[in-house]
Amino acid sequence: MNLCYLYLIPILIIILLIISYYRFANLNKKLREIFDSMDIYLTKRWNSIPSILDYLKNDSQKDETAYNKVKEMLSIEYKKLSSEEKVLFNNEIEHNLDILIQKTFNSSDMNANELFNDIREEHIKVEKNLDNIEKYYNNLAIKFNNRVNRFPSLLVAKLFRFKEKNIFNPSILNNENNN
Repeated sequence: MNLCYLYLIPILIIILLIISYYRFANLNKKLREIFDSMDIYLTKRWNSIPSILDYLKNDSQKDETAYNKVKEMLSIEYKKLSSEEKVLFNNEIEHNLDILIQKTFNSSDMNANELFNDIREEHIKVEKNLDNIEKYYNNLAIKFNNRVNRFPSLLVAKLFRFKEKNIFNPSILNNENNN
């Protein structure tokens, strides 16, 4: 009878490993699907940046540091970035674009300009769509990262090389959690 239990323990461990692996694989698949949907809006944002920069290049009120940083980032070929690199890249570019647009919009000359307002409104629409998708992505990424870092699923993560996922706007998430 005791020998029967000895055979059950390895079988039970293997079943738990399989279940844990499929949970990781399922979350990973959902994250990829969400990111693919989100990448459409990320690409829209990317494609709108040159028109924003062209419009602002002669504006004396713009934040030069943010302007130059965004301009420098445009030299990177966006399509060649991995998903994880795109997350980090978009956190940086979103921060600098927000500084650039906010400071310029507060300028009385630009505030009255209809073309700039149209560009800004289009940017806001894209950002709102991105914000909603980013929240869902971040929730799943946090769940995935928790699995990667908690025992016993961390053993499965190491065994099958599942790594933590980057999240969008980590500073914004920290601010929301503190409120």
